[in-house]
Amino acid sequence: MLFAAGMLFAAGVDVNSQDYKNGLIVGKWTAGVVCGLWPLCTGFSKGRPILGLIGFFACIPCGVLLGCLLGLPVAFVFKTLISILPPPKPLVDDDFPDAPFNPYANGKRSAF
Repeated sequence: MLFAAGMLFAAGVDVNSQDYKNGLIVGKWTAGVVCGLWPLCTGFSKGRPILGLIGFFACIPCGVLLGCLLGLPVAFVFKTLISILPPPKPLVDDDFPDAPFNPYANGKRSAF
């Protein structure tokens, strides 16, 4: 019964038309972007925005190739990689790592 209903809607589709091909490309790009949002959001929330952007831009061509069949596994790999890595260390070299930060001392560290 389900197959018959699917054939009912697919009966009038011309797969050789330009509109069908344009819709296919837009749908595949959308699948890649939606799949890529998962590692992108994870990267920004875990403090690894560069790795999140790499995952986002890796999911787009994968989504164009096979849609969600390839975009979701790539997104899952990048999401897992971002989640496994420890949080990044600050880029600033701190002369006094044990002293607490005093926000009222013009950015200087002081031990109270």
